[in-house]
Amino acid sequence: MNNKSFHHGSLESPRLKKLLAFLRQRGTTGATPFDMIANCGTTRPTSDISELRANGVAIDCEFERNTDTERKVFRYRLLTTPN
Repeated sequence: MNNKSFHHGSLESPRLKKLLAFLRQRGTTGATPFDMIANCGTTRPTSDISELRANGVAIDCEFERNTDTERKVFRYRLLTTPN
């Protein structure tokens, strides 16, 4: 049997708390993974976003642009948080 769930941190995790507070502070501007690395100290921003989502946090992801080297840049925005 293939278990498709993954182990994720709780919203009590200092790492996830810091990212969640940062996304709240950014509001509708949202943040790119580079913004999250620079401001939250995370080394794996998209994995942290997945962990927040696994905890019921609604986060939107929107394609922003391609870099000069054709890498895709996405922007993440906080929509809702669980009570």
